[in-house]
Amino acid sequence: MKLLIITGAHPTSSTAIGGLFISRNIKKLVEYGVECDIISYYINNNKFIRLIKILLRHDRIKYIKTINSDSVNYNFLSVNESFEDRLRPHKLIDKMVLTTIQERDIRAYDLIHAHWVYPHGYIASLLKQKYNIPCIISALGSDIHTHPYENPNTIPLILSGLHHADIVFFMSEALLKKAEELGYQGKNYRILSYGVDTDLFVPTEKDDVRRMLGVSPLNKKIVGFIGNLISVKGADRLPEIFKGVAEKLPDVQFVIVGSGVLRDSLEERFKKYQLNVVFFSGLTTEEVVQWINALDLLVVPSRNEGLPNVILEALACGCPIVGSDVGGIPEAIGNGGKIVQMGPDFETRFSDAVITVMSDPPDKNELRQRALKYDWREIVREQVHVYEEVIQSKIQV
Repeated sequence: MKLLIITGAHPTSSTAIGGLFISRNIKKLVEYGVECDIISYYINNNKFIRLIKILLRHDRIKYIKTINSDSVNYNFLSVNESFEDRLRPHKLIDKMVLTTIQERDIRAYDLIHAHWVYPHGYIASLLKQKYNIPCIISALGSDIHTHPYENPNTIPLILSGLHHADIVFFMSEALLKKAEELGYQGKNYRILSYGVDTDLFVPTEKDDVRRMLGVSPLNKKIVGFIGNLISVKGADRLPEIFKGVAEKLPDVQFVIVGSGVLRDSLEERFKKYQLNVVFFSGLTTEEVVQWINALDLLVVPSRNEGLPNVILEALACGCPIVGSDVGGIPEAIGNGGKIVQMGPDFETRFSDAVITVMSDPPDKNELRQRALKYDWREIVREQVHVYEEVIQSKIQV
């Protein structure tokens, strides 16, 4: 079986771990015996747009033809964008489709799998219609619950892609409902999240891992956040949440693993509140495993989500979670911590939930057992089964 994978979540020249959950998925597929060719698109802006981006400090990613992430090669196809393309997105889509056809023999693939709904999923659906190649789209989260509302003109194209796909993988029931709110009415879907490597994310003796990381004293409580420092992930809520925890548990160490546009403002606010917060970025997967095992609790105060892999990774390590009641967070956490409803006094109620869970944490073995349901081997087995079903149905037609 040979797949063309088109993805909009991927590493970049500045963020090597971008789209890491997709890299792990592809790596497991290859181990399973599936041949994968991975592409994404680099939009080569015209000079005027590039100048604007430089002035706004939004043009920090350099064009690189290939990036390796977790032993997976991402190949980037360069597409030239004119100013007219900005006004008429269809013209840019046409260029992306044409570039793909010029660079790849589409008929050589058994199936196209797009990870990201628009434009990547829409492009995959166009290639399907042109070449009669089976097409699957994975809806990840913000490509459904956020971006369509920021650019409503894309909604008809998003819905076209979803309806023309043979199968749409939604990360959670909640994400499916968000797609239905956009107007999706198809029955061509499966609920299938990404998985967790339960051989890598394993519980470790807390004292041992804290000695390794230089945490002192060993019995100090540690609360952590792991993710992009952006608003949709609720990173801007962290100062008030951590402040509320520190007021009731004075000797707490707070850890943030991640990077993003909110980093500088967060540091200023933590300093204002005199909070003990340590930042880490650019960590290897193994180092992330160590920090999860060092934590007493992980916070996930997102405003929107698909189904966060970091929750599955925490569960696999026996680490409890407090998360917001959005997207697939409640589905993922289950009885592995607490869910906080959105609304007034969110940060206060969230910090109270953190203290409650730390004072009476759930059983680590039960958390681990919950994570095993999302083991990559089970996810990939189901994924390949769907691939085979879709390919076989095309052959029969």
